[in-house]
Formats: sequence, C-alpha cells, structure tokens
Amino acid sequence: HQFSVRIYDDKGNVYAVRRKFNGKKFQAWVTYDFSGTISSSATAECTGLPVVMVNTADGNDITSKDIWKEGSTLTVINSDGSVINSSGKAKGRGNNTWALAKKPYTIKFSKKQSPFGFPANKDWALLAEYYDRTLLRTAFMSAVSRAVGMEWTINYQHVNLFLNGVFKGVYVLTDKVEEANNRVKVEKRLDATYIARSEERFSRNAE
Repeated sequence: HQFSVRIYDDKGNVYAVRRKFNGKKFQAWVTYDFSGTISSSATAECTGLPVVMVNTADGNDITSKDIWKEGSTLTVINSDGSVINSSGKAKGRGNNTWALAKKPYTIKFSKKQSPFGFPANKDWALLAEYYDRTLLRTAFMSAVSRAVGMEWTINYQHVNLFLNGVFKGVYVLTDKVEEANNRVKVEKRLDATYIARSEERFSRNAE
C-alpha cells in the first residue's frame, strides 16, 4: 500500500510525504515538490500491532484540546495490511491527562468508518494510558463489562500511533462515549436526557 500527504511549512513550501507498507515494514520518504529530490527516508519494522497515522494539514503538532486540526489525513493500517485512508480532523482530549507527557487525542473522520470491524462512526478516542504502564486496564475492564452483561461496552484496539510521521507510542483506540445508535443508548424523556460523568478525584490519603 502506498499513499501520500502534502505538508506546508511556514514559508509556504510544499512537501510530499509518501509511505509504503508491505505488511512487515514501513518505508517513508519526503520530497520537495519544486525539486523532486529525496531529502530524507526511513524504514521501520512493524511490531504486529495495527497502526494509526494522523497527519495535520500544516504539519504541526496538536497543541489544543479545544481547537480541531482541520484538513488532517487519518490512516488506519490493520495487521493484515488493510487500510482506511480518510480526510478528517484531530484534537487533544482529557482533563489532567492532557497536561502529561504522553497526550491523548480525539480523531473525527469526514465519513463514518469501521476500524477493526467496530460499528461505523466518525468519532474515535486515542487513549494514551499514561498512568497505566501495563496498557491493559481498559482491555481488562472491557472484558469484565462484557462478561457481566453490561448494556454497552466500548470497543478497543491497541495501536501504534504516528503523528506527522513521529512515533508517539502505543495507544488504545476506543469508541467515544456518546449517545448514538451503536454507542450509549439513553432513555428518551420529555424533560431531559443525560449522560453523567463523575469529576471526583480520589487519593490514598483521602479520608
């Protein structure tokens, strides 16, 4: 599979970033469109995990959880080599986790997509799981939720995340918790409809 992304620098120069994936290795190289010469290239071994790549339109990092990076390119590469390549947008997410070194993100496809066979939707979360060094708590609690027959349980998949070609680490791609046909079903009432979220924080020393 091969695809390309345009990146603009602060001087208005355009770079063509191309990547190739053969199921085992990723190859990436960058060319200046006005010269056509290769300025850099890299090859990386595939770990076996699926890959999510987010490339912003301006090539700059995501620095806000309130302002979307419009015009981004969102690519999901499954372990079997199948690819979702779509336009969309991305931004940060979280409360105190947004201030951590490994940041969580929200991505939104321009059209509904079904990564890893999950029910199709536009909105997805990329959890950094910074406080969970095992990266297994979300997976474990989701398994428990399904085992006890909860009405709805998030879908999840561990992925390698690349942001503008830079490896950000192993993340957990999950459903966004929201009212939707394939997500949280909220009883409709005449007065109001709610999804509640606890903002309490607990510590070992709390009385």
